[in-house]
Parts: sequence; structure tokens; C-alpha cells
Amino acid sequence: MLLDTFRELLKGNRDLFKGLWLDQSDYDFKPYPVITLSMAGLEKGKKDLKRDIVNKLNNEAIKNGLEPFDGKSFRSLV
Repeated sequence: MLLDTFRELLKGNRDLFKGLWLDQSDYDFKPYPVITLSMAGLEKGKKDLKRDIVNKLNNEAIKNGLEPFDGKSFRSLV
């Protein structure tokens, strides 16, 4: 529930926060792309894990109109 709340906040969904403190605050409710990743079904090996995470990040990036992820940040997993 906490993650769902953060997701809606970052997506700028102000209507969900009507009447709450946050609605009265100076938070601007600027929408940001939100990427949700499930680790269910990932392979167990380090190389497979890296490949699966990079694939999931790329799919989410494309759905949100962002640049594909190159995977270079995961060097330590190889």
C-alpha cells in the first residue's frame, strides 16, 4: 500500500490526496514517470538476473517514453 501511495503521488494524481495534509502543502504534484518492476520469475544465475533486470527496465522505459537502459550500472553482477 505504501508503494502504491508513492506511485500515485509521483504520477501527480492530486485527486487521491484531496482533504489530506499533502493536498494543502506546497507539494506541486508534478507528474514523473514511474517504473514498477516485479522480481517474480527472474532466473537464479547472476548473468540471467542481470539480463532479466535490464530487459524489464528497457520494457518499462519504452512504455514510458524514456531512453532504453544500457545495463552498464550492473557491472558488479557479472
